[in-house]
Amino acid sequence: MDAQIEQKIKTRLAELPADIRQAIESAELSQKIRLIGETHHLHIDQIGILSDEIAMIMLGFSDPDDFHRAISTQLEMGPDEVAQIEESVSHDILLPIRESMKLFMEARAAKASEHGPAVAMTPAAAPVPHTAPVPIATPTPAPAPMPNAETILQTPTITAPVPQPVSRPDPYREPIA
Repeated sequence: MDAQIEQKIKTRLAELPADIRQAIESAELSQKIRLIGETHHLHIDQIGILSDEIAMIMLGFSDPDDFHRAISTQLEMGPDEVAQIEESVSHDILLPIRESMKLFMEARAAKASEHGPAVAMTPAAAPVPHTAPVPIATPTPAPAPMPNAETILQTPTITAPVPQPVSRPDPYREPIA
């Protein structure tokens, strides 16, 4: 991963409210994305694309309104299939942090208007299609940090003992005297 992009992600993670940061860093997010991918019969590379798009929305780098277009283009799927995936993502992943995302983006927009156009802004988070209120869960202990790309891509060195040949008498050969 480009060092500049990695730094932007770290900076944004530090700015995010605790519940959004916790949702991004939790192992549960990966499980939910994998389950959505399996439910909608996505290939592993398509699940990776879906995961990236969800992360970009949660970090505030992408506008949720562009999610449908991005997914349909990158996954090369029809609008009905994309709408079903979008519904699952909205309900299972984004709904619990919707209010925090909305408040965070509004605060960033207000801060940008104070500093003028020099501050780069991402579009405000669009409302998630569901309107039912979601109870806010009590905070849980912080999960272990996610490994960075360099750690994941490193190939572990595995050392195993070299098998030694075993000498056994061959019952079909005559013994050598």
